Amino acid sequence: EDGAIHESASGSPDMRPAASTDGKADLKSLVVAEGGARLGLLTKDGLAAALKELGLSAIGSAEEATDYTRKMVLAKKVHIFRHLSQEQTTKLVKSFVLQRYRKGAHVIKQGDMGSSFFVIASGEVTVMINGKTIRTLAKNAYFGERALLFDEPR
Repeated sequence: EDGAIHESASGSPDMRPAASTDGKADLKSLVVAEGGARLGLLTKDGLAAALKELGLSAIGSAEEATDYTRKMVLAKKVHIFRHLSQEQTTKLVKSFVLQRYRKGAHVIKQGDMGSSFFVIASGEVTVMINGKTIRTLAKNAYFGERALLFDEPR
């Protein structure tokens, strides 16, 4: 019954909310009003097909399409990329590799030569110099650009 569409007493569709344990709304709690609604629906497979039709043929599966879309959204939120053309942004996004790090993991170490540029998609990263916390970077922040541009240690 969760998320099923039911007829209300007035004969219009009504999506019954699912029980929520944390009090937060989720997609199961959408309700169509008395007048009804028209909704556009894009599935993962549909997204993959649309991206392929747009010339992004390297994206084949729905999973790859979702991954590409996440990367594109991230790139659009990073201010140093805002002046790139659509073609340049697409090429940049295709080169992104998503990596996950656990709490406490060292992403880079001071003094090491750098060969990567990082954009934070979610979570936070603490910047430490000589063991002292300097700042905390959050979603859409970036680091590592100097190592790439100037071939210098971190």
